Amino acid sequence: MTLASSVIGKSIRSGKAWYFLDDGLHGSFSGRLYDHCRYRVLTSRNTTWKRSVLAGPTCDSFDVIYKDILLPPLDIGDILLFPAMGSYCSVSASSFNSLRKAEYVVIE
Repeated sequence: MTLASSVIGKSIRSGKAWYFLDDGLHGSFSGRLYDHCRYRVLTSRNTTWKRSVLAGPTCDSFDVIYKDILLPPLDIGDILLFPAMGSYCSVSASSFNSLRKAEYVVIE
């Protein structure tokens, strides 16, 4: 499965860019918690990559997908792709904080 997730917020904290996605540890990225998975990130941006933080949408301070990941400067609305997420990413996902789980689109 490939996850397509969009940037829904961004900020600078202690000089480091924080990007907030529409999915997080309580959703499709639960494999980061339970299986210590490291998911590859694909973006169409091709510029200088800097150490950044990638976080989920929940307002839970625990919902940080990567604390130190190299990313290019991103804008709200940018789409990031995460290929090979694995079949279990939906099994342990929840609707924490009343957020919807990722929807599936089958492409043949």
